[in-house]
Amino acid sequence: MKRIILLAVLASTALTMPVSAQQKPKKEYRVLLYGHVHDSFTKAGIPGTFITLMRPDSTVIDTAHVFRNAQPGVSYDATYRFSLPTIVQDIIIRAEHPDYETTFVNYHVRPARNEWLDAPHHYMKRRTPSISPVRGRTPANSNDSAQPHPSLTGGDGGGSADSLLVAWEKKLDQVTVTATKVKIAYRGDTVVYNADAFNVPEGSMLDGLIKQLPGVELQSDGQIFVNGRKIDNLTLNGKDFFRGRNRVMLDNLPYYTVKEIKVFEAQTDKSRLLGRDVEEREYTMDVALKREYNHGTMANAEVGGGLSEEEGEEPYLARLFGLYFSDNLRATMFGNLNNINQWARASSNGNWSTAGSNFRQRYKNIGGEITFNDRGNNLTNSLEYNVNYRHEDAQQRNHQENYLSTGNTYGRSTWNNLGKEFSYDIQNHFRLKFPFVMRSNLIFTGGNQRNSSRNTSQTFSDAAEQMLVNDMMSESLMRQHTDYIGLDNTATFKLPSGDSFNLTLDGTYTRTRADNFSHDRYDYTHTPAENSRRNQYDHRPSRSYNFYAGGQYEIHWRNHWDLYTGYDYQQYYNEQTSALHRLDLLNGLWADVNSHALGEVPQSHDSIMAALDLANSFDQSTLNRRHGASVQLHYFDSTEGSHYMQFLFNVPFYHEQRTLHYHSSPLTTHLTRHYNWLAPTIFLQYYDRNYSRGGHVRMQLTQTQPELIQLVDRRNDANPLAVQTGNPDLKPTQRFNVEIHGQIGKRERDRSLSLWSHVNLFRNTIGTGYTYDPTSGQRTYHPMNINGNWDTGIELYYNTALDSAKCWHINTTTDYDFSHTKDLAAIAGASDDGFSTVNNHRLRNGLRIRYNKGKLSLNFGGEAIWRRILRDTSTASGLAGQSVWDYNYGLTATYTLPLDIQFSTTLSMQSRRGYQDKAMNDDEFVANAQLSRTFLHGRLTATLIGEDLFGQRTNTTYEVNAQGRTERWTNMLGRYVLLSLAYKFNTAPKKQ
Repeated sequence: MKRIILLAVLASTALTMPVSAQQKPKKEYRVLLYGHVHDSFTKAGIPGTFITLMRPDSTVIDTAHVFRNAQPGVSYDATYRFSLPTIVQDIIIRAEHPDYETTFVNYHVRPARNEWLDAPHHYMKRRTPSISPVRGRTPANSNDSAQPHPSLTGGDGGGSADSLLVAWEKKLDQVTVTATKVKIAYRGDTVVYNADAFNVPEGSMLDGLIKQLPGVELQSDGQIFVNGRKIDNLTLNGKDFFRGRNRVMLDNLPYYTVKEIKVFEAQTDKSRLLGRDVEEREYTMDVALKREYNHGTMANAEVGGGLSEEEGEEPYLARLFGLYFSDNLRATMFGNLNNINQWARASSNGNWSTAGSNFRQRYKNIGGEITFNDRGNNLTNSLEYNVNYRHEDAQQRNHQENYLSTGNTYGRSTWNNLGKEFSYDIQNHFRLKFPFVMRSNLIFTGGNQRNSSRNTSQTFSDAAEQMLVNDMMSESLMRQHTDYIGLDNTATFKLPSGDSFNLTLDGTYTRTRADNFSHDRYDYTHTPAENSRRNQYDHRPSRSYNFYAGGQYEIHWRNHWDLYTGYDYQQYYNEQTSALHRLDLLNGLWADVNSHALGEVPQSHDSIMAALDLANSFDQSTLNRRHGASVQLHYFDSTEGSHYMQFLFNVPFYHEQRTLHYHSSPLTTHLTRHYNWLAPTIFLQYYDRNYSRGGHVRMQLTQTQPELIQLVDRRNDANPLAVQTGNPDLKPTQRFNVEIHGQIGKRERDRSLSLWSHVNLFRNTIGTGYTYDPTSGQRTYHPMNINGNWDTGIELYYNTALDSAKCWHINTTTDYDFSHTKDLAAIAGASDDGFSTVNNHRLRNGLRIRYNKGKLSLNFGGEAIWRRILRDTSTASGLAGQSVWDYNYGLTATYTLPLDIQFSTTLSMQSRRGYQDKAMNDDEFVANAQLSRTFLHGRLTATLIGEDLFGQRTNTTYEVNAQGRTERWTNMLGRYVLLSLAYKFNTAPKKQ
């Protein structure tokens, strides 16, 4: 009986289970259908278009009005959207507008796994003028759900444009509106800076405007940070402009042409094609020009000259910038000639730096760009060219302390260099956005370089620098020519199923020819028998190529998950020769290094071959082949008006074979190494829809292989004070990285608080340890694997407006970095292993307060940097640490005086304390001033500039690692006064 009851219960349970499953509601997937309406001639969007979605029998499914889908730099795009069930069906889409002929599109809907579909575009023809539509005409088959163009309503809602304007007129009756210049506005996730609301000195370029923006930091190399986050791409009217070379736009685009600057998260072309973020968004700063500069021609030219404290170094500048701009074509030309490191400026926190060089230089540059895009902005081609000439006068002074277990060594060195460089750069960038995404870049670069330098160095065994170990002096000459060509192509195809397929094909070829000449003198205090004089000539030709091909297939599911599988192959080849000649070993006058000019070689081929230093000359070739296979899981969810979230887990596997052929007189060898490794990445990101709150976490494991030449057990003593050896037992270096970012903000107060933190752990770090000979001061360098290195850091950034009018802004940055480094510096013959460990602490706090209202702009800033170095060795622990301090603070002010004369000044102080070189413990007060006035209705600007009026500017840096510390001074441009005249004009096309 019990068995019968049990069977009955089980049977009833089995019978009811399907019923319960049928009662559970099944999730209904839907697909979004997008469409676009364009003028058949101009390809611009048509606002106010009414869309009817119908079945093949003309029964109405749904209706809608187009809405604005605006993107920076893209003309108005009239877009409609419908939500459909995920079934295969045929539909008819009708577009109606009172000023255009009605247009129909037939479309076969195959949802597959797509979350959205793009219907064929409507291209509507304008009606003839004899057919005048009736104002307020309602399109046929419209219903109450029809929606007007959102640019009139600010969102969904009914009513015509005329009725809304009448309503607005009634509402605004008896109202007085006072216009004010709003500095910062917010449009969705976009931050907009109004360029006219900031005081910028006359004659300034775009960089002068960007430096005024609250929460924005511009570095000397052109990198831009907004609220502590680096800008990935700087664009002009939504289009790339010398991508990756921000200084071209920063130094040449006049500030007065700018209407507004927008900062936002931009989807990549690939993500826009697929309708979801498959790549990280680019943090973009877009410079939007004023209306009068969007069409037509604009140019400005400036010339100037002045006086300097150094005879023969009178400052001068000349520059020219021209721009032609239309909807489909942009042509740019610029030229620059100066000897003042033109972009060298002291910031409000007292820092001085120059982009591209910390030394004095004369600079000539001419370049330009021609960009074409079709009317739909789906195809873009940009040709860029750039020719540079640079003459550099560099001086450097170093003070070094080298850590050793039995007693540190000390050194002083100087370096003086006169360099000339000519280079050219031609790039063509092709972009296609629809029906598939394609990017193709072709790059040609090359040039000549010539450097003439004089180096001196002394090594001491005591901190007082009284006990000299060796003394070296070298005069050298380098001549080099380089040619480079590169081509990279990527394409992404969206398949009907909703999946996608990616292809990549890249290749580069480089050829270099270098000739190095030197006259060297080596003197030793304790072993004078080893004193030597050398006349060396090193001929170093090389060539290399790199090839990469890869494919990736993406499977997309409707539940926001994607699965990627891919394969790639990369091949790298390099061959180089070093033919080192000891001309001083030849008979006759060549034995005297002073008997022949630097760069002179024997005319006889036999004499040159007789001088060949076989022990330090070599031929080598390297061939690397790498295969990669990857599996990536990706989740993306962007809920409209709510949040933005993505998760990524990527596990690529690599197999690499490296082969080296090395030939020299003392050693000929062939090496082959095989490496296998995984490089997983985990990435989690969450932001609200406006990107004002959220953050991300990233974890990565990477591996770097040693260069095979480091594995060759060879000895190179071309420099007797720095002998190089190899290590056949080197292992790859692994790095584990964790990065955390979080931010919160309150837009009403321009408030932003962000935190960045990172940790790097290293395994088998490849370091170059050395063994020191205290008698001669010779260092024998030996590559080796070192464990125990790691570093971490945290940065806190805060920015806010201080008053309701937002005239006052304050931002502060506090960051702390810590590094734990180990290295080898052993004494020859000593019993200890020579390992040294250094803990390096760095704490920085910066504060900046800005005021901008009316004719007055103030910018006060400062920062304090504290560095603490604690060192431990294998034989003596707990050695006293050293602390150094750097203080920088300053004030920048701009004010419009009577007679419309604009005055601006920068006052900055830089102080240093705790440096071993007492000459570096000083205070530098740098004062700059500028007066400018415009004439001829603003077309002509006269500017008087005084730079470093008290002549105190220098440049000092401090570096430390496990082998020692270095204090470095470099020369910079001296004080000068310069008067310049700048003329600008623009022409706009006649209105039709």
